[in-house]
Parts: sequence; C-alpha cells; structure tokens
Amino acid sequence: MLFGANVPQQCLQAGLMDEIVIHVAPVLLGDGTHLYEMPGGHPVGLRRTVTAESGQVADLCFRVTN
Repeated sequence: MLFGANVPQQCLQAGLMDEIVIHVAPVLLGDGTHLYEMPGGHPVGLRRTVTAESGQVADLCFRVTN
C-alpha cells in the first residue's frame, strides 16, 4: 500500500504497481505533486474494477493493464 504521489509515480514507471485506488473527496488542496506526470512518457492503461460511494466520498479502483 502506497500513499502520496511521488513513490506511487516511481512504482508506475518501474512497472511495479498492479492496482490503483483513488479516494475522491470534495476538498481542494491547491498545489501538490501530480499522481502521474511524465512528459513524453507512455500512457498507463487502466481498467476500472470498482466504483463506490459513501456520503460525499467516491472510491475508484483500477487495474493497471500495461
């Protein structure tokens, strides 16, 4: 289990991540590190596996396909 953006981003680039779970909450945080930003890099294929809601929070689960 990884939190934040920098370490998961490195794991995606190295092909070490098989699933991504994103919790979406109605809060704007301002500046920060993008979850996945690699100018000129290859796109990451994702297949949605689960979508769930609880109050104002939405959970999105994706399987990394490449």
